[in-house]
Formats: sequence, structure tokens, C-alpha cells
Amino acid sequence: MSVKLTLSALVVALSAGAALAGVPQNGSDQLSLIAGVEPGTLSNTELNRLIEAKRDNDAREVAFILSKAGQRSGPVAGDAQTAALLGVEAGRFTAAELQILTEARRNDDAQTVAWILSGDNRQGEAETASVGKAQLAAILGVDANQYSLAELTAIAAARND
Repeated sequence: MSVKLTLSALVVALSAGAALAGVPQNGSDQLSLIAGVEPGTLSNTELNRLIEAKRDNDAREVAFILSKAGQRSGPVAGDAQTAALLGVEAGRFTAAELQILTEARRNDDAQTVAWILSGDNRQGEAETASVGKAQLAAILGVDANQYSLAELTAIAAARND
């Protein structure tokens, strides 16, 4: 009975993945669509800056960011530059944390700055997997916290091909 239930959950997960095949599968692709640029040409930090510049009608900032598109030396080059501008260690913070830190400093929000710098914002990260995601990861023999649901679905689909 539990094997049938497990296989049913896997089929549902795979069906959802197939149904969403044309939909962006990660946050970077979604941000690229929102910003109106080709996925992979800008880092998440640059995409967030571009979206904000467009929202603020800042044509100079938009032009500057777009002029740097595709010039990254690695997948997190923009994040490393942002970290350097903020005076923090490159690679220690995610793009989202760097964005929050940038906004907090811009708004003189010392409490949020301290919260990000201390790492307290990451409390409980190991417990973030949903029951369904954990079950799919267990079937695949991987750690649920190391992959997004979309990535787990893609792994399952690749293994079944």
C-alpha cells in the first residue's frame, strides 16, 4: 500500500513538472522575465537592481545595468561585486540576503543589517522541506534541503527517461 502511495505521489509530482515545462523553473528565470531580459545574462542582484531602476524610471541605471549584461566571469560575479560594495565577504551571503542588506543600509535599518550579518535570518533552514518534497527526495535518495521542488521533479523525470 505504501509503495503504491509513494509511486502515486511521484507520478503527481512528475505530471506537475511536465505541465509546467514551459514555465520558468527557477527564480533567476522568473526575475529575467520580469526584468525583460534573456535568462542567464544577469545575476539575481543585477536583475533586482534592474527591476527597481525600471520601476523608478531611472534610465541611466537601466542603461548601465544592461551594458553589463553577459559580462559576468562566473555565476555569482554580480553578487561578489555587491558583497564588495557592502564590505562583506563574497560568497557568505545569498543574492537575496545581499539585496536585503543593501535596502537595510539604504534605509538606515540597523536592526535588519545586524540580523543579516549575524546569520540569525537562517535559523531553522534545515527544517524547510515540506512533507511532499521530503517524500520525493527520499524516493530519489537525496537531501530535500539541497534541492528545490522543481529540481527534485527534474531529477525524477531524468531518472525515468
